[in-house]
Amino acid sequence: MKEPKYIVTAVNNLTGEREAISRPHSRWKTEELLTRARRNHVKHPQHACYSLLRMELAVPPPLISTTTKCNDCKSVHDNVYFSIPA
Repeated sequence: MKEPKYIVTAVNNLTGEREAISRPHSRWKTEELLTRARRNHVKHPQHACYSLLRMELAVPPPLISTTTKCNDCKSVHDNVYFSIPA
C-alpha cells in the first residue's frame, strides 16, 4: 500500500485564501518543511506572505479520461484537445 502524501498549506495574506505552499511529500518531510516555515515566520513576521500554516493530506488530482473525445474541441497533437472560446 502506498504511503499517503502531505502538503503544507497557508493563508495568503493578500487574498485571504488558503493555498498549498509545498509539493506532496512523506509525512516526516512535510513536518520538517512546516517547522522550517514556522521558524522563518517567527523570525520575520513583518515580511510574511502567508499565515496560519498547516499540514494537510494531499488530495490527488482527478483522473482525466482519454477514452471520450469532445466533438467541439480541436486537436493540436494526438490525444491533446482544447476547446475554442465562444
